[in-house]
Amino acid sequence: MIHPSGSSQDSDDLAKWLPWVIGIPFGIGIGVLTHNVLVGIVAGLGGAGVVSMLTEEYLRRRARRRQEHLQKSTQIRKPATQTRKQILFKDVGSTASRLSLGTDLAGILDAFTGEPLNPALGLYRCQCQVFYSASSFDFLREENGGRCVSCKQTSIVPFARTDFGMTGVSCPPEIVTLSNYPGYAGRVVTFEGYVRRISASRTGRAYAIMFEDKTWTRGLKAVVFTRHVVDVGGTHFINGLSGKTIRVRGLLQRHDIYGYQIVVTRRSMILEVR
Repeated sequence: MIHPSGSSQDSDDLAKWLPWVIGIPFGIGIGVLTHNVLVGIVAGLGGAGVVSMLTEEYLRRRARRRQEHLQKSTQIRKPATQTRKQILFKDVGSTASRLSLGTDLAGILDAFTGEPLNPALGLYRCQCQVFYSASSFDFLREENGGRCVSCKQTSIVPFARTDFGMTGVSCPPEIVTLSNYPGYAGRVVTFEGYVRRISASRTGRAYAIMFEDKTWTRGLKAVVFTRHVVDVGGTHFINGLSGKTIRVRGLLQRHDIYGYQIVVTRRSMILEVR
């Protein structure tokens, strides 16, 4: 048998002879003291027997501990089986953002801005089947009495995700000129014209893109309200339109004070600049 250490075999041999090495001299010593060698030998044998019993018990316990140590060191521990709960990730976006528009709404554009619909931003639908983004609906509610730019009715409602599969239509803008635009108030129009000047409001935060050489209140213009300046492109972009020919899309209003104006809220509504 090969021991892990060379000293283990020596220890075992020593343990076997230890009772006799200790017991016999001990008995002889007693015999010398009593002047009775025979008695000493007998006593030595008895002492050796006691020591032998103790030594055997010690060896048994040692062998048992060694066996237990070997079993523990060679045992392959199986990883504990744990029941892990499934981790569920919640989409932080809108529920509608995970839904496609479907074939019935594919290619349908925002009836006001003309931009593609984005369900993640919220959708609204009119009974005439045109669609609006949430921001377009907010604008119509504030600036157009909540009326639809297609049918001019106040029948725009939120578009629920359960409504997907319903059909929709786009709202192509009316093309107007300087000679016919008064007849299209309340509708989304496109107009192409030369920008004669850019006029700022008294606060300097709203702008009129003038198409006629008239006053702000009398001439046709595209207007950018203060809250939309950044979305349209910023002050520098707007002022840079002076002296250029542009084509714009927007809601044509007939304001009680400022007259006819095409309201623009997004950079995409400036369709062309040249």
